[in-house]
Amino acid sequence: MPRWNDEQTIYLSGEEIRERRKALGLSQKKLAELLGNYQSNVARWELGKAIVSKVMSDYIKSVFEGLEGSEEAKNKIAA
Repeated sequence: MPRWNDEQTIYLSGEEIRERRKALGLSQKKLAELLGNYQSNVARWELGKAIVSKVMSDYIKSVFEGLEGSEEAKNKIAA
């Protein structure tokens, strides 16, 4: 379930990150590579041990949306 900050801007929850990542067939490591981040950060977000910043939340959403709509991107992930 996404959470809201004081300005009513939606952020991704760790649960949503995990669900969308798994739906795309991505490992934490692969998602981290796509984000230019570390696997340990993805794990911490998913477990709720770290808060996803607005900038990173927006970036993760854009990566997910790009992958959900792009067969070419899905093929690159599988490689």
